[in-house]
Amino acid sequence: GAIGLAAAVKYLQSLGIKTLQNHSLELTKHALDKLLPISGLKIIGPIDKNNLAQRGPIFSFTFETMHPHDLGEVLDRANIAVRTVHHCAMPLL
Repeated sequence: GAIGLAAAVKYLQSLGIKTLQNHSLELTKHALDKLLPISGLKIIGPIDKNNLAQRGPIFSFTFETMHPHDLGEVLDRANIAVRTVHHCAMPLL
């Protein structure tokens, strides 16, 4: 694990923090552009596209007309990977 972590850090350093930050902002904008028009979808967290630095490119959301597990199944069939359950931090939630 330590060797893999060191290789990952070395790779990220070779890209440069500014490049990583710009890519993250582009991903965030793209996601918001695609998600915001969806009727019934509520994004958890900041959605201001003029201040993308408020959030990262990871999105939590609810969909008012479908159970999360059903939505996960529909998205899976479209080759979109989502997590529909609690992560490994259930006691914190």
